[in-house]
Amino acid sequence: MSDGTKLLLTFLGGAIAGAAGLAALNRNKLDFSHMKPLMTGLMSKSMVMKDAVMSRMETMKEDLEDMAAEAREQVDEARMQENLARAEADSGK
Repeated sequence: MSDGTKLLLTFLGGAIAGAAGLAALNRNKLDFSHMKPLMTGLMSKSMVMKDAVMSRMETMKEDLEDMAAEAREQVDEARMQENLARAEADSGK
């Protein structure tokens, strides 16, 4: 499993755990004030993870754009070679 997938799954797991905890707190009408530091820490870590995932996604996007540009150059080069070959064949007739 890639690092990006692990980060995404960890983030989703944290979000689900946070939502479940919040639902449990609301259902039981518990005092939320003692949970504030824990939730703040969880949100902070989630934001850091989100930034890491976004950075990774940006890197992947740049890599894919580079690969697409290289592929386009190869296609253009092949077409140019094909057109040159046709032109030579036509001029030889």
